[in-house]
Amino acid sequence: MPLIKLEDTDPHSCWGLWEIAENWQELLTQLDTHDQDLSFLRGISHLEKKKESLATRLVVKKILHHWGLSYEGIVKDACAKPSLAHSDFHISMSHAQGYGIAIVHRHKSIGIDIEYPRTKLLKIAPKFLSSSELQFAGRDLERLTICWVAKESIL
Repeated sequence: MPLIKLEDTDPHSCWGLWEIAENWQELLTQLDTHDQDLSFLRGISHLEKKKESLATRLVVKKILHHWGLSYEGIVKDACAKPSLAHSDFHISMSHAQGYGIAIVHRHKSIGIDIEYPRTKLLKIAPKFLSSSELQFAGRDLERLTICWVAKESIL
């Protein structure tokens, strides 16, 4: 399946969601990859992760085309933060269990994350939550997931 949602959040930002039904070759064909994309994708051995990474890049490409701009690839800085090649726009991307999501802002840093509630969060919660956040979330998977995605989207 292609893009299932594309929405302007304001005149300067847009987000999109891709439901992945294609194989990785079909996704790769749609992307028109650039050297930096190919280099990154070669480093991913897990097939599902490769598909999810391609889908997030396709969302970014669709957002740029929505704005009448071309996609020139995604590069990563020394801290592995993604950015658009040859652009000052800000991007954030995430993927989970068959979905890729991305957001682009023309001027400001921005974040997005997608995650399903999973019991693993119960075990690792003390590693990413403060004591007051742990009190708030307790053992509620929905609250733990909300805390997780909030923190992931700002990092």
